[in-house]
Amino acid sequence: MSMTSKKRPILLSLIALLEMLTGLLVMLMGGLLVVLSFGLIGEDFNTLWEETFVDVFGVLFGVLAGAILFVGFLIFILGYGLWNLNYSAWIVTMILYSLNLLFTILNYEFYLAFIQTGSFGALWTPFITIVLFIYFLTIRDRFS
Repeated sequence: MSMTSKKRPILLSLIALLEMLTGLLVMLMGGLLVVLSFGLIGEDFNTLWEETFVDVFGVLFGVLAGAILFVGFLIFILGYGLWNLNYSAWIVTMILYSLNLLFTILNYEFYLAFIQTGSFGALWTPFITIVLFIYFLTIRDRFS
């Protein structure tokens, strides 16, 4: 970055670093699941049915693990884009927060049930999402 570029806010730096760390951890989990799925394929079992079932299950498990690995990569890229003040990363973040708010509103019975039982911990999710949504709206001019 040049000296004339805009500075990255500290909270945005923290969010971007946590996003990249989350992406790395999800990629690590996906990679471990891929390795585990390879261990399921080709194992020797007593019957042909068990062997076929485990091979099919291992392949499906491997596909799911690969999808988790890919999602982790996307999370890391999103965090990296936020770190570099990339406008497209801001747009994707706003879309994800909007979807989160939409699903929270559509699932209001879930939060209402927690409130009725006296458990207010479930209200942190929509509260934090709203706060971060407003925060990202206020720092929109930092992204280019």
